Amino acid sequence: MSLQVGNEYLKKRLYQKAIEEYKKIDKNSPLYRQAEFNIKIIENRKNTDINLSQKQVNINIPNDILQREHETSNIKVSVIIPVYNVEPYLRQCLDSVINQTLKEIEIICVDDGSTDKSFDILNEYTVKDSRFIIIKQKNSGAAIARNRGLAIAKGEYLSFLDSDDFFELTMLEEMYQNAVSVDADITLCSGLIYNDITKERKLAPWFLQEKLIKSLQVFSIHTLKENIFKITKPNPWTKIYKRSFVLKNNIKFQNLKTCNDVYFSYISIILADKITYINKSFVNWRQNTKISTTSKRGMSYENIFFALNQIKADLERNSIFDEIKDQLYEKFNGHFFYEYQFIVKQDRQDFLSKAKALLPEKYYDIFLKECNDHDSINNPKVSVIIPVYNVEKYLRQCLDSVVNQTLKKIEIICINDGSTDNSLNILREYEKKDKRVIIIDQKNSGQGMARNAGLKIVKGKYITFVDSDDWIELNALEELYIKATNTNADMVLFSAEIFNERTKEIQKANHMFREDLFNNRDVFCYKDISNNLFQAIQANILKFYKSSLILDNNIFFPNMKFEDVYVSGISMLLAKRLTYINKPFYTYRTNVNFSTTYNRGIHRNDTFSVRNKLREYMIKNNFFNDSSLEASFYRKCTDTFSWIYPEVTKHDKADFVLKCKEFLPQKYFNEFVVKNKIEYFDNEMGEQRNQKLDKKAILDNIKSILQNNVLSNMKLNYNLWIYDNKTVIVQMLDMKISYDITLRQDNIIAEVTLKKDYDKDFIYKLYPMFPKDKNHMMIYATSSAAIDMLVDFIKREISRVINKCLLAKQVQSA
Repeated sequence: MSLQVGNEYLKKRLYQKAIEEYKKIDKNSPLYRQAEFNIKIIENRKNTDINLSQKQVNINIPNDILQREHETSNIKVSVIIPVYNVEPYLRQCLDSVINQTLKEIEIICVDDGSTDKSFDILNEYTVKDSRFIIIKQKNSGAAIARNRGLAIAKGEYLSFLDSDDFFELTMLEEMYQNAVSVDADITLCSGLIYNDITKERKLAPWFLQEKLIKSLQVFSIHTLKENIFKITKPNPWTKIYKRSFVLKNNIKFQNLKTCNDVYFSYISIILADKITYINKSFVNWRQNTKISTTSKRGMSYENIFFALNQIKADLERNSIFDEIKDQLYEKFNGHFFYEYQFIVKQDRQDFLSKAKALLPEKYYDIFLKECNDHDSINNPKVSVIIPVYNVEKYLRQCLDSVVNQTLKKIEIICINDGSTDNSLNILREYEKKDKRVIIIDQKNSGQGMARNAGLKIVKGKYITFVDSDDWIELNALEELYIKATNTNADMVLFSAEIFNERTKEIQKANHMFREDLFNNRDVFCYKDISNNLFQAIQANILKFYKSSLILDNNIFFPNMKFEDVYVSGISMLLAKRLTYINKPFYTYRTNVNFSTTYNRGIHRNDTFSVRNKLREYMIKNNFFNDSSLEASFYRKCTDTFSWIYPEVTKHDKADFVLKCKEFLPQKYFNEFVVKNKIEYFDNEMGEQRNQKLDKKAILDNIKSILQNNVLSNMKLNYNLWIYDNKTVIVQMLDMKISYDITLRQDNIIAEVTLKKDYDKDFIYKLYPMFPKDKNHMMIYATSSAAIDMLVDFIKREISRVINKCLLAKQVQSA
């Protein structure tokens, strides 16, 4: 053996004779790479006395390497791997090959001018495994690398693997056995997508469409003409090819940066007499890598035309094209559409022109429609965000109003917020019918968090929000988009109508849109209407936003009810150009059981929290330096608190009033009191409000007056409720009077309420504290001394009322 003889000469320092022996080795032999390496070491020696170490020259060659020259005829599969700068992934790729259950293989790795440590890793594996053959070339692309490997391959079958992917360990054995059993020219398998970030794997069904093979074990273009190009994709690594078949037909990879496997794959499929398959996922196709060429694909869009034109020319030359042209043109369309998705906007017209030149009109029209649909989905003019929670009764009407918009280039982002009814199934139904519908399914997190999930994926130039129990007019988005683009507006306001779910009546929502407050301006900013800014804006749903306004300023919804107050408020403040259309594009459904509006009393704390968050933002960013803007803000808050107050339960009214007092400046709190006809006086005694109260003592004092023997002896009917040791509610049934006494850390509230059907004149005589023409009075104190006074007052008044009531009964009896 020439390598072994050469090494013996090398040990004896007979360098010339060693070189002569090394040069006798066939260049196609797997041992030639090692001989060439040894020759270079000898030629680079400084003198003939150099001491060549074992590390420099592989003298101790394992026995399996020495037998390599005699085993080439037994190679069942040649695995060809082009390698370029894949240092992080190469070992996993190579391990998946050297550990194959099929041992009779050769592994031809063509380093395509790597600048990282890929070539060093290849040399490392060459020492470990004699089946490796390493070829190094200047960077020329994967196609040239594969062709160089193909030229020296000795295997009965050929397998191609990309150096960042990897095989399952039984791949080659099962594929080879299946190929040999039917003497197949090509054997197909399926594959998996391997996510390099999450390390998750999922099936990629497009690699092998078994259902189209119609249970045939062996097939060809003659038996599966209609489906032959739909069964698999052109990637070479989910296939093994009989080497004699490839050589006979002189099939090579085209020298293209992208699409270089398209010609090789399709010509092979067209010319093959026998194709078989195994429906197993043997290949792991790595995605989400930093070295992927997919992101640069659009820069080489001409390559797909070179590939497909070459296929067409070869088939026409061999009189095959007319027989399968419909199937090919359909496949061409698929390739053109795939490439179109990566092309930058300025190159798209050129791409379309090239496609039109190659495709018949029928197929070009189909392709063009797909491109337009793609642009609508991936480059939408408007993103519509719809949070969805248990609205199966109303959801279809909402979705129909959006999918049927006259403006077609939109995306419809529906966030299912943990619905427990049929809402998600309805969304899935629309998703199947319309590619523009995108579904995000999340645990129930609230409307604000659902809208935020939509904001994270928007692609549209503009954004609008629709609640899933409401609907919009079919021309709404088109008119709003035109208005926004014509005025270069950051925000377009519009009006709405209110639909009463119970009465089925529709009326204009005049309070939600105030054109009279825009000071006769078509385009304006907050400074132009600062004295009425917050009166002009209402719900977030009646806004059409430029995406950059929200996204560039990092505006997101807080996790609380009435979350739209914060987003719409900040957006109005930051928008440089505001405009409006006074048309009721939106229909707002009211009187539904699940509506937040009709739970506003329950969520009363959030109404303070969200406005406080907005106020903090305005103070921090100096918006309150504008006194008219500050006044507009507090007037709006006063109106809102007055709107919510009637919905607050009787038990919580006192607490709500206190929060209003804490939030509002005195001027606006007084307005709130007047608007809601709240009788109010403050027994402020000048003490510090943070003085700690003995709440238990106060509570016991109040309870004692109500539960003593005197009260029982009077035989009056009363009910007593105690809540969390903070609130006592007493209802005097005979008198039809109730006392709601709430203890707080630094104050006490007493509410006295009369039943509406009671003789008020009689009560006014007994209880002069009550104002005329009212059935409700509130007493409020803040200091400990004032609270003591108030408790004494309550005791005294209850006793007085009871005594007068008894006296009145006696008089009436007499």
